[in-house]
Amino acid sequence: MAAKRLGQGSRFVRWFFIAVWLTALVSACEPIDINNPSSSAPTCKPGDGSGNIYQTGIFPYIKDVIERANAIPTTTVLQTAVPGTPSGFIGDASSMPSLMSTSMPNLGLPPQQDAFLYLLNETMHTTDTRILRQENSDVVHIVITFLSPKLIQAAYLSDFLYRGETPGEFESRLSTALSKTVKREEFLFLVTLIPANRTLPGISNYMVEVTMDNTTLMDSSGTIVEPTHVEYNLKQPFHTHQPPESGLMGYPMGLQTANGCASVLDPIYNTTIVIATESIQINGIVNEPHSWTIPYAPLVLDPEYSEPPLDSLSYLNLIPNPPTPLFTPPSQIDPAFWVGYAQFIWGKITKGNY
Repeated sequence: MAAKRLGQGSRFVRWFFIAVWLTALVSACEPIDINNPSSSAPTCKPGDGSGNIYQTGIFPYIKDVIERANAIPTTTVLQTAVPGTPSGFIGDASSMPSLMSTSMPNLGLPPQQDAFLYLLNETMHTTDTRILRQENSDVVHIVITFLSPKLIQAAYLSDFLYRGETPGEFESRLSTALSKTVKREEFLFLVTLIPANRTLPGISNYMVEVTMDNTTLMDSSGTIVEPTHVEYNLKQPFHTHQPPESGLMGYPMGLQTANGCASVLDPIYNTTIVIATESIQINGIVNEPHSWTIPYAPLVLDPEYSEPPLDSLSYLNLIPNPPTPLFTPPSQIDPAFWVGYAQFIWGKITKGNY
């Protein structure tokens, strides 16, 4: 009798664990409500995986720059400063063509400057900044840049020409150079914290806590997504007496739902990217919510159109000759910020942390 009860008890325990295992298995397979973000939400590849925005060919304007660089004889020095002009300025300001009538491809710039102007323009277009304040004092600038396919290609192009590589080899080496970016299957963002008044005497030190892993990305379908990867330094308190801090943050390109794999930021329906956070504290005091809005995809798109980076022309006299990468972000927001920040984007994308 005792043996019979023991056998029954063993079967009960066995079926109990089977029931627990099946419950866990079913729960793991249930689709995630995309309107309730979760750090454990299963990611997926929309469609056949071709939805990866970084898996793209060379962009028309970049191809134009390469073709012009390839047409220059190998004996020609690409970096040519003009005597008697401000440092880094190419040509005479009095002979600069009108912005309204001339596009970038007709400026006749050396390839390095041509490529860097495109990089500068894309940096400006894919970046949004917010200033955090406490007691009417500027505390820190939070700069978020969407590392778009154009921006990454532009940074690689600047580095390619800077290193003296043969321009004609650029396109064939592009896919290999971008393979690591493609494998991440994430929308990539660079987050930079820049103290507002670190170098001024008598400025108080603030401790800023911005938990970037609690930020959310939102698109037009109402999808709310948390990042899948946030570099560790962005999760730590930031003291405003220290140098600028920077790190990468990635959001998934697809989330599993009841209807299958849902694309995040479908370019057909999304023209902007919105990143929001409510979890910001300065010296332990909760700051107001903040959001960053970044252009994503135009409503009208002609793949053959070679867009001239006109927005960056006003910075032409601030560009070093030749342009070079930087490995630390600018320490302050001033008129030269965008040039230095584009150089930093270049260094961050192509060389990492040196």
